[in-house]
Amino acid sequence: MKRLLFVDDNDIVTRLFVRMLSKKYVVTGAKNAEAALACLEEASYDVVVTDLRLGSFDGVDLRRVIARQYPDVRVILISGLDVKADTTDQFDGFLRKPIECDRLIEAVEQSLAMKH
Repeated sequence: MKRLLFVDDNDIVTRLFVRMLSKKYVVTGAKNAEAALACLEEASYDVVVTDLRLGSFDGVDLRRVIARQYPDVRVILISGLDVKADTTDQFDGFLRKPIECDRLIEAVEQSLAMKH
């Protein structure tokens, strides 16, 4: 089963998506970029789904670290904000909040099918 890390500073959103995605993937939730990096050090993941706004260390910063330290991990950006194309182009997928679980699963599957 593929491993997915879901990163969002909203605990309710994280718990909801971890529960829904756990039917198809092994899913871990993290509340910020620092917690996500700690998870990546402890276990391997196929895909990271991250919110843009995570506090002082945002989703773009997290993507840069993942690209450098874990180049095989795909990263999907989620955000309720308007995000410029030059930002979303850095990611393996982008979804605007609110997100339906089926759309997120589709984005995860598409990112898994991509080659780095």
